[in-house]
Formats: sequence, C-alpha cells, structure tokens
Amino acid sequence: MKRWLWLPVLTALVWAGPAAADDLTGILTQAVQLSKDNKPLESVAALRRAITYVWDRMPLTIKEAALVSAKSAQYGQFKPRADNVYGYGEPVLIYVEPVGYNFARDADGLNFKIACDLNLLSKDGKVLAGQRDFGQWTMACGEPIFEFYMNLTVNVSGVPAGEYGIEIVFRDLNGGSQTSIRKAIVVR
Repeated sequence: MKRWLWLPVLTALVWAGPAAADDLTGILTQAVQLSKDNKPLESVAALRRAITYVWDRMPLTIKEAALVSAKSAQYGQFKPRADNVYGYGEPVLIYVEPVGYNFARDADGLNFKIACDLNLLSKDGKVLAGQRDFGQWTMACGEPIFEFYMNLTVNVSGVPAGEYGIEIVFRDLNGGSQTSIRKAIVVR
C-alpha cells in the first residue's frame, strides 16, 4: 500500500520537472509558478528556456536594419541617418540586429557564426558588383546570446553618381538558413 502513495508524488515531480517542460506552454507555466513561489532566478531561467525554444524554431531573420550616421557602441543604440544620399567616397554605415541564428556546441561551450555577402544593385535591382564573405562573425558564449548587433561599413567609392541598392545576404553558418536586406542609396 505504501508504494501506491508515492506514485502521485513521483508523477507530480516528473511532470513539474525541467524534463517535462519540453513545449512552450509547459516552460511558460513553469516560469509563472516559479515566480509565484518567489523564485525569481529560477523563473528567469525558465523564461530564457522559453526564448531558446522559440529561437531554435525560427530561421535567421533581421529584426532591425538601418542606415545610420555613426557606428553604434551598443545593442539597440543607433542613430538613423537623416537621408540616404551619400557624397562621392562617403562610406555607407548600416546597423543590423540579426535574430534566429543557430548555436552550436563545441569543447569551449556555445557559438554562433554569421557570414554576409554584399551586392551593389542598379536602381532596377540588377547586380552590378558583389563580394562573397564581405563579413564574418563568430561569437563564443557560455549560454545563448539573444542580443547581438553588427556595424557594417560599405564603401561605394568609384561608382558614378546615381541611384543604387545595397543588398546584404546574411548566412547562418551553423544552421544553414539565410536572409537578406536591401537599402536604397543615392550617390552624388
């Protein structure tokens, strides 16, 4: 008889444990309960698991991409450029926030790797020039980093005055997905 008394307790422990929370609803339910139980650190850890759960299921995506007047010193802090008109030889600065990149585990912990290709486009979208692996970023981390930004500098010196497009293709080197952005510019 005593063995049967343990069954509901064991079932409750297994259901409430981290292994049981393998879907988003379960993870969020855990976070709420931990918060109600006045366990804020554990609740935050559960919320990070929820973010990771969603993150792992999304492709590489660009959350923010803006022409800027100066390079950003930190995530989320950028000053959009007043216009898209550039003088001859003036560099084009672009602030980018990628999301959905995949994390890979190695002997040192986690990492993510993003590469980008650059295309200069005509006004009607035809590729005039391009550079594969225009940039590559590798970030090692102990746990997933969800707030990452890039400062891109594109030099368009040597092109005649006119209207152009800048296309940047971002490739997730761990996950294989890719996405791109396009920005219209005018060179005077």
